[in-house]
Amino acid sequence: FAKEDDKLEKIMKLMKEKAISQLPVLRGNDVVGSISDDIFIDITEHKEKLENARIRDIMQETFPTIPEKSDLEIVTNLLHYYKAVLVKKDGKITGIITKSDLIKAIKR
Repeated sequence: FAKEDDKLEKIMKLMKEKAISQLPVLRGNDVVGSISDDIFIDITEHKEKLENARIRDIMQETFPTIPEKSDLEIVTNLLHYYKAVLVKKDGKITGIITKSDLIKAIKR
């Protein structure tokens, strides 16, 4: 997870090190936005403007959230429109599903 007060530089480093293409953004325990690999394109185009940016200044809309026991069809339909889907159980985010996760699951 990223926190809205994190510096963009810190989150970009984390994403690069962990090979993560998107992260939910939190305010406390609440999901308030998202950050994705699209920011790498933006940073190359507007480096001076984004160098010292905080995540809250550049975050995108939140990913949709589904219950943990949701059908795969719901996930695949949402991934047509969103980069990721958050999974929730007992009011807490327990996971994130991406298109890459679906590809890995199909390979099995």
